[in-house]
Amino acid sequence: MAESCAACTAARCAWCGACYVSATYCIRHTHQMALSLEECGSDSESPREACARYHSCAACLAHQHHHTHGSEELSQRACFWDYDTIKCKPVNSSEDIRSVAAAGPCSAPCSTFQTCANCTAEECIWCASAGRCVDKNAYGASFPLGGCRAWSTSSGSGAGGAAWCGAARGCAAHVSCGPCRAEPACGWCDDGAGTGRGVCLPGGARSPHAPRVCAQHRSDTVIYVLVILTP
Repeated sequence: MAESCAACTAARCAWCGACYVSATYCIRHTHQMALSLEECGSDSESPREACARYHSCAACLAHQHHHTHGSEELSQRACFWDYDTIKCKPVNSSEDIRSVAAAGPCSAPCSTFQTCANCTAEECIWCASAGRCVDKNAYGASFPLGGCRAWSTSSGSGAGGAAWCGAARGCAAHVSCGPCRAEPACGWCDDGAGTGRGVCLPGGARSPHAPRVCAQHRSDTVIYVLVILTP
């Protein structure tokens, strides 16, 4: 069964919110009927197509279907947010309507959360290296070039499986070499005195992001150690 106006009319069928073999089926529908591609307007997309355009709970629930009943114009919610699949879906049955009522209002946008704990308590991703909370559906757009080196979710963490919320507080929170090296975005700068003392710094595979912080001039034996992750 065709799920878009273009596909439906290409098959020589009638489109009025759904695809039918004959235009006679469209008489009782409130959608504008289309029999050709030229007649497919912006309001002729299927409910599934319309809802799929929304990638956040707030936008999903704000989408309404407008129709007329006699001389009265009515609006009703056309989509609901499926928390299990984290997707916007069309309201097709009374069961969907009950799901909408039971779910209640949407939680606050991911971008408003400022800590790993409250970010991952929702359907969000906490990027430790950037200190940002982003929507799971917007992760690729937020970090198109892999800018997030360590991330955490409610069910676990990324970047090789290391870095839970407790370890994502920032490199400076670690006061010893072991915990520092356990976080992918950090490296341990030893002071070279042989006592194990040093400082945990943000860095890459070869050096800290700010090399002068762990400058060689302090001691010829200063070393910078970063954990090497294996997939």
